[in-house]
Amino acid sequence: WVFAVVAIAALLNGTLEELFWRGALLAKSPNREDALLSLGLFVLWHVALLFAAGIVLTGAVLGLIGGALGLGALFLLMRLWSGTAGVAALTHVGTSLFAFTELAARNWPQT
Repeated sequence: WVFAVVAIAALLNGTLEELFWRGALLAKSPNREDALLSLGLFVLWHVALLFAAGIVLTGAVLGLIGGALGLGALFLLMRLWSGTAGVAALTHVGTSLFAFTELAARNWPQT
């Protein structure tokens, strides 16, 4: 049941983040400044996880912020290439599935 929770969370997270960050936030043909602003806000959005009490993050600050920057740039390129947030959303869901599985393994209460 833990994996079911992880899978649902990954599906919701990846889909909703892409619908917002690279869907609603960007025009059909965004200019460079809007694309970079979207990427910067996406990275800042993930900074909040650094302040989550009691969660162990692999790679700490560099892993989280570097990952958000690198993957955010990849998702942005996918959006610009395809003209839609769909391809990026599928990739984001897959990435979140791996990340959330690792988070659950490190942070799920042991009984």
